[in-house]
Amino acid sequence: MLAETQREEDALDSFSAYDRQIIRLIGAFENIIRLEETYDVNPTAPDWLKISQLVAQVYRYLPHAFGSQMPSALFRGAAPAMTSPEQREKYTAVLKLRIAHLCLEWMKLAEVTKNNEEDDENNTSDGRNNTRIRNILSTQEDVFVADSTLLRKVSSLRKCGDVNSLSSDVLCAVQHIVPGTDILRSLEAVLAEGVADDRFVSHDGNGASTFSAEASLNLFIARRLYASSRVREWGESPFKVNTCPPTSEDEEPDSYSVFDDARMYAAGQTVPSDEVLQLNRWIACHTCRVRYNKLHPYYYSLCHLCGEYNFNKRLLTRDLRGKVVLLTGCRIKIGFAMALSLLRCGARLVGTTRFVHEALARFQREADYATWGDRLHLFALDLRDLWLVTQFCAFVRQHFPKIFAIINNAAQTIARTREYTAHVRHVEAFPPEELHRRLYEDTKAGEWHRFFLSHTSVTIGEPLRIEHHPHEQPFLDDVKAVANGKDMVHEENVTGEKQQSIVATARTADTHSLIFDRYDTQTEESDRRETNSWMMRLAEVPGSEAAEIMAINALSPLIINGKLKPCLLNREGDAAPSEERFIINVSAMEGQFYRYKQVTHPHTNMAKAALNMMTRTSGEDYAQDGIFMNSVDTGWITDESPRLKKERRAEQLLLCPLDEIDAAARCLDLIYTNSRAYGKFFKDFKEIPW
Repeated sequence: MLAETQREEDALDSFSAYDRQIIRLIGAFENIIRLEETYDVNPTAPDWLKISQLVAQVYRYLPHAFGSQMPSALFRGAAPAMTSPEQREKYTAVLKLRIAHLCLEWMKLAEVTKNNEEDDENNTSDGRNNTRIRNILSTQEDVFVADSTLLRKVSSLRKCGDVNSLSSDVLCAVQHIVPGTDILRSLEAVLAEGVADDRFVSHDGNGASTFSAEASLNLFIARRLYASSRVREWGESPFKVNTCPPTSEDEEPDSYSVFDDARMYAAGQTVPSDEVLQLNRWIACHTCRVRYNKLHPYYYSLCHLCGEYNFNKRLLTRDLRGKVVLLTGCRIKIGFAMALSLLRCGARLVGTTRFVHEALARFQREADYATWGDRLHLFALDLRDLWLVTQFCAFVRQHFPKIFAIINNAAQTIARTREYTAHVRHVEAFPPEELHRRLYEDTKAGEWHRFFLSHTSVTIGEPLRIEHHPHEQPFLDDVKAVANGKDMVHEENVTGEKQQSIVATARTADTHSLIFDRYDTQTEESDRRETNSWMMRLAEVPGSEAAEIMAINALSPLIINGKLKPCLLNREGDAAPSEERFIINVSAMEGQFYRYKQVTHPHTNMAKAALNMMTRTSGEDYAQDGIFMNSVDTGWITDESPRLKKERRAEQLLLCPLDEIDAAARCLDLIYTNSRAYGKFFKDFKEIPW
């Protein structure tokens, strides 16, 4: 077995760049065919677990255009008429047209005929009709063909490259066949541009159509892709539905496929050589803890099996057209990544954030903003103001009476200083005129924003203060200040409540260059304090910060999940009468009782534990109504430690193993795969103890 594997690897090393391109086209084409077949099995209740993984495989062979972000969903069939060119790529038929154009560029039917003649000279005596079909397919002409289930299956299409070995069932499938000129352009007009063509319209009373544009396109591609016997010998591209992540007991497959090294991680990005990926020591996988000495091409901290599994999860999608999703905390990092994925999957997004103008500016910077901007509804909301959260729920019930999913993502982990948020607070107080006008073009957002500004009881970006009553002299305040002077200085430094904070601030941006720097994962270290609230012990935690964290992380999700249950129960117009609904409570390992706890940040642990308890308690109750509520840990994507500790970790290469896209994939996984699990806590795509 090892010798055979080595021979296969040596053979792959001899492949040309052209061969690798053909392998990728085959992998993409075959997975699109499988995807369409899966969609067709049950159109009203598709197998989203299988569909999401098939889409991921398509993107492994034909990378999407959004870099490291999560991609768009792939919709079944042809693009409707009047679909913009940017939107057409989301349809499977249009993606196959892209493959067909590459086939036309790289392979000619004259070469196909020659290859077939070289492959096999044996011609058996067939019936007159079969002989006619063979003669037509042996020419340099392309053909239109009637629809057939066999022309929608990978196994049958693979046989269409060799005319001489066509089986009787495939010959029967293509018996209604006619040559045509400039066929690809005709198919493009029908499938991509929505142009009506009488050749593909039913003419008789029983509804049978003359020819099928999709079947003709499949045959057009298959005759070229599988023309060479060498290509056919590579076999089908592998695909297996994964129902659970790898474990330390799993082993790499014994057999080797030519498709293994053809999968890509990003458009234009080449896979490093084995010499570059080889380590001189063994390290433990962050997820399954198995030890390995060869880096994954994308993840430095995951073994190969976990790396492949996690990267495929980054490519998850689902058709969310016509569905409304409520997402709190959508401005940066995990929330922003989730928002983009949901919008690119066709959802109408109801997003909340404290800094709504800056959030809008961030979304506008995306290259495809024009394709989904009208489905983005941004609402200013400070989750510390629980009365306003309740009013927002009433507003949502009025304007968005039907909701598919709620994602409680907004959270506060450590208290930031006023200086840290100075810029975004300035943008919110004095937004550029064009940005403000664009926000108010959404009548719903404008209506709520006016109500928000006139009714909020907290100041955005300002910390709560409950230690002092606004009208009364605090009890023993002066005595405490004298007796505990050292402790007061320490607390102010930790919580950010003193005037001079050690924070690296950015200059104020003009109206054409809003700042998008220190709030991103890669530049989170701009908070230069030597200690922060992540290091506080119980006696050091200000009551104001504890109240903030409990309100944001636990109480607001409780209000939202409770008040908006009627919207989740609304199934009017659903294709399936009992279609699932989802609540994702974005949690963290701080809220888990099962694992060891340090003595610091007890207030953060309390808040996440409270959120988990809501999931644990109410998950079964909501599941009885088809609403599946779960808590999800995002994974370690941000080091919350203060500056000195963070620098020591960086020197030892103890960096965060995941990024915000990995975290977003973990949060969206249960929705995209249509999981019916409920009342559970998930980490790294699997259930863990509470």
